[in-house]
Amino acid sequence: MIEGGFPLRAARDWLYPHEERERLKKYGIVLEDISSNTLLKEEHYFYQVACRATDRLYLTRPLAGADGNETVASYYIEELKRAIAPAQLKTEQIVATLIHRI
Repeated sequence: MIEGGFPLRAARDWLYPHEERERLKKYGIVLEDISSNTLLKEEHYFYQVACRATDRLYLTRPLAGADGNETVASYYIEELKRAIAPAQLKTEQIVATLIHRI
């Protein structure tokens, strides 16, 4: 659950902008969707999965990336905190991984 990793930061596709992708779709050529709608879909699927947890939900992130730099927690964690209020996330560090538990 690191920022830029989940949700995945989509790179801008300079070869096929969203409008061109829509035009190609009419001809049966479907390219991967990298529009802003992709982020909304990813967020929707995340909340669907998180809401289906019946006992516990573990959200993890490495404290440092492969390059040794400290990671930043995904903004989804803050969003989830607001969504479950007044319940709270329990945060604990296990070895070098931060785990958020509801």
